[in-house]
Amino acid sequence: MSSNKKGFALVGFFVFVLLAISVGGLLIWQFWPSVSDFTPTYSPVPSLTVTPSPIRSLLPEEIVEKAWSCGNILSYQGKDYNTVKIGGQCWFAENLDYDNGCSQVVWVNNSDEGWCGYPNDTDYGEGLLYQWSAAMNSTATEDAQGLCPDGWYIPSDTEWMILEGFLGMCSGESTGCSGDIGTRGTNEGSSMAASSILWADGNLENDANFGSSGLNVLPAAGRRTDGSYYNRGEFALLWSSTKIDDYVAFRALRYPYTRVWRDGDYEAAGYSIRCIKD
Repeated sequence: MSSNKKGFALVGFFVFVLLAISVGGLLIWQFWPSVSDFTPTYSPVPSLTVTPSPIRSLLPEEIVEKAWSCGNILSYQGKDYNTVKIGGQCWFAENLDYDNGCSQVVWVNNSDEGWCGYPNDTDYGEGLLYQWSAAMNSTATEDAQGLCPDGWYIPSDTEWMILEGFLGMCSGESTGCSGDIGTRGTNEGSSMAASSILWADGNLENDANFGSSGLNVLPAAGRRTDGSYYNRGEFALLWSSTKIDDYVAFRALRYPYTRVWRDGDYEAAGYSIRCIKD
């Protein structure tokens, strides 16, 4: 084959290829489905309904309860107080030692002027002695807050009886039971007391139950209405908020006895006080 014929044949071949490509492209464009024909389908996802749990605001007393519970230390007027739960009651585990200015009151024999002060004018960590009006902060209402912190109050005669009953004293007004006057019970006094170093040697501290309640009553003694002091180390005298006729009910622990003394005294006397929680 001549060179001219070979040239024509090669050109013809390339023309054929170009035509084939063009025709093929037209066919593909004409018959190939468009993008819109490929619209995807999705299985529906079930909707979830979320119902939020109701949010309840804490009441103020609940916030306090979460922040503090009986048995913890309570700070009040610059002093930390131990507390103790006995039965269903929550008590200060030490005598109140808060001076709201009552120590500036001049003592007057046989008159409740609202005085407070340390036994024999010396602070041995036993707390202050208070005339009744000072302890009650000038009110005569039973279960009054008195000088106690908010949420606390001066225990009534009945609340002292509840404490004694939990420690084992018989209830009622039978001889030796909680409602009787004078020395009652068995060894509840020893259970209420504490610190054998401070107490004079006697049956109170030598009893096996000495200090077992956690109330930790110390022998701060007291002040008589004539201004004289009881012997420190031998007595603990604690006011109630209950007034009976001309007297105020109190509790006393005495070193020769394991039991608890219940009686009444004039408001002008100076005794220790405890606080009990609402």
